[in-house]
Amino acid sequence: MNCTRRLTIRGHDGSVHPFIVQQPASRQGRREERVMQLFRILNGVLERKKESRKRNLFFHLPLIIPLAPQIRILQDDPSYASLHGIFEEHCNMIGIHKDDPIMYYTAKVKAGLDIKKQADMLNLKMEIADEIASKMIPETILSDFMMRNMKSYTDLWMIRKQFTAQMASVTFLTYIMSIGHRFPTKWFISLQTGNVWTSDMLPVFSPQTTTFSNSEPVPFRFTPNIQHFITPTGVEGVFTSSLMSIARCLSEPEFEFDQYLGIFIRDELVSWFTAGMKPLNEQNLGERVTSTVDQVLKRTSILSCKPEREKGRGSNIPANQTILDLISQASNPLKYAQMDCTWLQWL
Repeated sequence: MNCTRRLTIRGHDGSVHPFIVQQPASRQGRREERVMQLFRILNGVLERKKESRKRNLFFHLPLIIPLAPQIRILQDDPSYASLHGIFEEHCNMIGIHKDDPIMYYTAKVKAGLDIKKQADMLNLKMEIADEIASKMIPETILSDFMMRNMKSYTDLWMIRKQFTAQMASVTFLTYIMSIGHRFPTKWFISLQTGNVWTSDMLPVFSPQTTTFSNSEPVPFRFTPNIQHFITPTGVEGVFTSSLMSIARCLSEPEFEFDQYLGIFIRDELVSWFTAGMKPLNEQNLGERVTSTVDQVLKRTSILSCKPEREKGRGSNIPANQTILDLISQASNPLKYAQMDCTWLQWL
């Protein structure tokens, strides 16, 4: 049984810094710290670029200080609210158990197990999700929670704007690094600043190709409650422009993104082979690193929308068409139906 403790460190200037004591698995904890170190370096690049600096774009990464192989302290913000905690608060307010939507979903799916066609089963799951959204979990949970905790409409507007920009940075991070399993328990939102971060940021490896590969149907988490709080105007405006700005700032020729990725990905591959107790061929290691780096750079290029920008000259194709396609895929109910019910697609 693991118990989490919070401690507070007072700085030399009298400032107070709360931390959480954690006992993660040493292998997984080191991988997560490596990802955060990489994107802290990229924060320095975003500070120097005009397009990202004027939009106040950065990756919100709490400090992690390892004290021992299995003990570390994580910078904490008392105003953090997890997406799952917001969901639980809503369930308590309407008088249902937090597991009732999942139990309802599984019961309905079991009742329709005699359906043999995959398409019919997906349609059934979509209908069940619609019923849960209409009876238990509406798309306004996150918006209502923010309105209850903001003191004024100005604060709500500022939090929404910062949340939208932070969603773009988290989306960029999870998409290019193939970080999946973004359950609501891993999402944390600061009610004071609007900053967003996700825990357990571990790239997913494909056993066949030994490269980063997220097999989930959706490219990133963009569920109805997140869409409603951002609003359609925010999705088409701040979110897409912020996502494209981050990608372009990190994919410009003068910044050698591939050099940073090469060092990081090599350590990830060595760690993955060691954890699986698989033989590592040093001769093929360089090829595997190169192929994985190319894959990450390709995903970054997709988000930067540079090919679409050239293609869109003199035509009606939007400059950010590739991002709009990914958003459409991430918000498609048919893709949600292919996800596990514990992912809480209706949230």
